[in-house]
Amino acid sequence: MTNQTVPTGGGGPGGPTLVFERRTGWTGDPFWDEVRRRCPDLPIVLLPPEPPPASSGTAPLDPVGDDELLGAVRNTGVLATALLRTAFADETRPEVTARLRPTTGGATVLASTAVRDEPDAAEALDRLAAWLGAPGRGWRSDDVDGPVRVLTAARGPLTVVARHHAETGTLVLDVRHGRLPATSAQVRRLRAALREHAVTTGGDDR
Repeated sequence: MTNQTVPTGGGGPGGPTLVFERRTGWTGDPFWDEVRRRCPDLPIVLLPPEPPPASSGTAPLDPVGDDELLGAVRNTGVLATALLRTAFADETRPEVTARLRPTTGGATVLASTAVRDEPDAAEALDRLAAWLGAPGRGWRSDDVDGPVRVLTAARGPLTVVARHHAETGTLVLDVRHGRLPATSAQVRRLRAALREHAVTTGGDDR
């Protein structure tokens, strides 16, 4: 087992870190087990169950911990990478970077990539639709044809939108994690830590 660490203490020496454990075992979730099988080189962070949404008139949810926010970033990127590799049946496709985005009362996560001038982009979207729609994976999906074909799927806090532009042979893939409650200062600090980590490791986190 090898680990990846992301400093979360604002970049100073000795600050706390999150360790992404790269395990060979199973998660206990059939879907994430399949993602792990397809991307054995990428670590997955097991997160606690999603809290129920706050109803109108109730107090805001308490902020989640740094490990949960960074785990959502890690998992969203791993999922986007697995979906891209599945779509093109190509295990060498590069890792997709996910980004933490501030929003009212917390943060969301987005992993986005575009593959252009691909002659088999339509077939890639077919493979992606079949994989997400397979029984037992827990995704609710919809596939709308047209000049721009749009595949959408949702599973818990995760949403996938894939668009195929037939005229240009472009496939755009967006994977989002819904809002996680967090403080503004917490989101700013973690975004800075992720940017620093990306620079250190040669990644891309804007």
